[in-house]
Amino acid sequence: MTRKSCIVIWILSIFILFLPGIRHTEAHGYIVRSTPKDRSVLLRAPNQVQIWFSEGLEPRFSTIEVFNQQGEQVDSGDGGVDERNSARPTVSLPSNLPPGAYLVKLRPVFTSDGHAVSDTLVFWIGEQIGNIETVQSADTAVPLEAIWRVVLTLSLTVLFGTILMYALILRPGW
Repeated sequence: MTRKSCIVIWILSIFILFLPGIRHTEAHGYIVRSTPKDRSVLLRAPNQVQIWFSEGLEPRFSTIEVFNQQGEQVDSGDGGVDERNSARPTVSLPSNLPPGAYLVKLRPVFTSDGHAVSDTLVFWIGEQIGNIETVQSADTAVPLEAIWRVVLTLSLTVLFGTILMYALILRPGW
């Protein structure tokens, strides 16, 4: 066997060995659960709102606020990340909230990368009244973005392959 073929076999072996270890990852953290749940109808006002995220949050920059359907802030102003669990922001609510729709506005900043996102949850006390709609991210892919990602991945693969071929085969051969 030649030196070039040994190098190619070695690179392929390393790739095959590490391929099973590749796992699916999320770009950022996400909401695991919340109390009260998004779009839930409650019989009485909750004492607090708690949101559990999949990863830790930066306490100084993450916020959680609760607003009524008129846009007035109704929480006690103590909202923040729990000291014992950095993935759980909480905010206290007064016990005398009247029936209606309430929006929980979140701005979590993740410790893993410092990325800030915005999210809104809604819950009702009493019955579901008011024309409140929350915007949720779609699970469908944008066709143009999918095409762009395929073209970008293929072009980077060709570029990497060209550089690898030049470094391992053409340059030593000259």
